[in-house]
Amino acid sequence: MISVLSLFHACAEKGGTPLLDPPFDEICTLNQTEEPLGVINSIDYISDSTFVLCTESQIYLYDFSGALIRKIGRMGHARSEYISPRVVRYGSGRIIAWDGMQAKFLCYGMDGEYLGETAFNTGVSDFLVEGDCLWIYTTNKKSDRCIVKLDLESGETETQDFMPVGSGHHVLVRWISRAPMALENGVLWCMPKNELDIYRSDRSEVIHLKSDSFKAVDIDDPQTVIADREKMEDYLHNNSFVLAIHPMNRVVHVLTEEGYLRKTKTEVDRAHRYYSAYSYDRSTGKVKNLARFPQESFSPEQVMVGPDCFFCLYHKVTEGEDQYCLEKLVL
Repeated sequence: MISVLSLFHACAEKGGTPLLDPPFDEICTLNQTEEPLGVINSIDYISDSTFVLCTESQIYLYDFSGALIRKIGRMGHARSEYISPRVVRYGSGRIIAWDGMQAKFLCYGMDGEYLGETAFNTGVSDFLVEGDCLWIYTTNKKSDRCIVKLDLESGETETQDFMPVGSGHHVLVRWISRAPMALENGVLWCMPKNELDIYRSDRSEVIHLKSDSFKAVDIDDPQTVIADREKMEDYLHNNSFVLAIHPMNRVVHVLTEEGYLRKTKTEVDRAHRYYSAYSYDRSTGKVKNLARFPQESFSPEQVMVGPDCFFCLYHKVTEGEDQYCLEKLVL
């Protein structure tokens, strides 16, 4: 039987959680001597010494000193090549990338060796690797389910029905960012983008999180919003969304983006947009609103989950040059 746990009220403290500087420990600045990175689409943790990231045209393997180890794969139209790597993840000793333009997953070894590819005909927001299978968080706007399991060897897919999603989710999932899902001991933990509900693939429980600050309005016709760029942008700017979930040992951490963005004549005002980090102690039931910090601290797509924390890339411009600093989010 599914149990329902009501965990917390996000603004339990008087006046709510204050907006503070990001709780960061700086790890390194990425070396870009060989070539500038440009726009970074995705980043993923491999070990305590290495991580992988992809830009709009290339996949790179870095170490935690900021040194580039090697490039992974290359841009092109041939088999083994990608046109537009949108998401990159590591698992089971392999680096796997989703090429949105060619609708396929490409697998590489840590040494950059091409290991194969698998076609997938539905849009991908994110995915996780488990053995020879992928747990895929799709952007399927025609379904009330968005988790698909793909067998990389056979190409067979199975739509999972343990997490339902509503219409607002279909708009928010099109925002390029990490999807809120994580693997723990073979169990997938995941959340809809527009709801503070945690689902598990073993169906042991559904966890409902309460918050006065998390606001995501449902809509009657998501297709109308998705088809109109201005309406979609307004929805993305004015609704909260779940960014990441991280179960580890006794604690579950959840990272959200809340508040709103305001357009001015010359720029986007980010003063009222912020990240919130929450924790839930699974053994005691105690909940804490750990931190609230400005949205400009990092971009939603530049988050990676380590074994005991979140990491992110902080972008800054120094003397006219783009720099990326790897930061550890201390919670």
